[in-house]
Amino acid sequence: MKVRIRFDAAANFVSRNASTIIALSSLFIAALALWYTVQAKKRDTEYKELSIRPWINIFASVQISNEGLGPAVLKQFFFLIGGDCFD
Repeated sequence: MKVRIRFDAAANFVSRNASTIIALSSLFIAALALWYTVQAKKRDTEYKELSIRPWINIFASVQISNEGLGPAVLKQFFFLIGGDCFD
């Protein structure tokens, strides 16, 4: 009998506040969608920045090539031969 009374009270509460419950549920789902969109944008931006990062290979014949999509910037260039450093 007590369970039936509590169920009736809950059903009565839901029926009186149905529009509020639906509105709050919609707001919660919209907030989750916004959060997911912002996180996806951050991951996409990070991926794009990493994908255009220059990747330089130096071969034994001292041939330098930029195999990345962005411009390569050489900050330091030196040779190390037999323990001697040449700028």
